[in-house]
Amino acid sequence: MKGYGKAREYSNCIIYGRAAKEFTKGDFISMKNVSENSFEIIEKNFEKFKDLQKGYTQFIENDILFAKIIPCMKNRKTTIITNLKEKIGYSSTEFHILRSTKIINNKLLYNFLKQKRFREDARCNMTGSVGFRRVPTEFMKNYPFPLPPPPLEEQQEIVRILDEVLENENKVKKLLELEEKMDILEKSILHKAFKGELGTQNINNEPAMGLLKFYKNLPFSL
Repeated sequence: MKGYGKAREYSNCIIYGRAAKEFTKGDFISMKNVSENSFEIIEKNFEKFKDLQKGYTQFIENDILFAKIIPCMKNRKTTIITNLKEKIGYSSTEFHILRSTKIINNKLLYNFLKQKRFREDARCNMTGSVGFRRVPTEFMKNYPFPLPPPPLEEQQEIVRILDEVLENENKVKKLLELEEKMDILEKSILHKAFKGELGTQNINNEPAMGLLKFYKNLPFSL
């Protein structure tokens, strides 16, 4: 890619998480705390780590968690850390922790990790036995991430455009989901109409108005 370097050429661009040396208290994120496909943290547990077994991986605000084990990696368990209660948090060792330095926008790196092509490359380079295959650290360290050079303003503009595109994509997905629900609703009403059940006194049959109210209360905000 013209005008772009590779991660190998920027040895100080990405730092990989190391095992935590001090256990006090902080947010704890297990694999189940990260949703599949939506790239969101469902919840964070606030724990006293002196009560837990040592060996977790430490992270800080804006670090990126990337699931290394199958099928979690395939299911796109990747997220960016925000809103920590303390300065540090801890996660399952089944995450790779990536931390960009000041010359690389962490959201740009985060969006790159979400790509299907990168995940396919990661899958092809997994090691270990069936059912316990993992993306090795060496793969992450040596992968030729295409990174734009400084200044950061250029990277921030790329991130802004990506956010805008992804937001529009999510709106389209919601519209398609709504269209599908409306189609199901229409078929349900027509089915009842042809059976002569609309407006009957049969307590086992939901009236048409009830179905319409259900549709009205669907959790969509477009």
